[in-house]
Amino acid sequence: PQITDLFYCFRGDTMKVLQLQAVFAAVSLVCSLPAQIVSGFVNASLSAVTYSSAIVTDAPPVSGSLFLTYVILFLAGTIIEIFVRLLFSQVFYLMLDFPQYSAKELFQMSLRLMKGNIGRLFYLEISFLPLILLSFLSCGIALLWISPYMDATLANFYLDLVKKKTEAVA
Repeated sequence: PQITDLFYCFRGDTMKVLQLQAVFAAVSLVCSLPAQIVSGFVNASLSAVTYSSAIVTDAPPVSGSLFLTYVILFLAGTIIEIFVRLLFSQVFYLMLDFPQYSAKELFQMSLRLMKGNIGRLFYLEISFLPLILLSFLSCGIALLWISPYMDATLANFYLDLVKKKTEAVA
């Protein structure tokens, strides 16, 4: 391995990498925007507190329905974002294997690969949570070992998906 291998994705088609990442950023924005808007209203109602001699007086209560709306929108946006990220989780692996395909074709291929495998990937990613939580005990130093393990496991998941699809075609 060489240092230049770290930037392998950017050597070929930088615009394709940016297009793929822009889609993920747009999904994140669209999913979080409704909750952020409602959060602004919650914060506005909290900041309507009058201050007198550094003592809070007459603090208006936050509307329970407004807060509940925020929680529902936040949870719904998070669930939708996780689902979409799982659907398109294989695009960067596919981009490395098939550099001739466009970003749109890579997303379509990821959809086909993930059909019926979303639960497997979700379970795999959830299984990393105890390791990540334990890494906090070492102030994140353990992530130096956990992160490569996670990346290798997810790469092997991709190879397993490709292997199963080629066996199904053959």
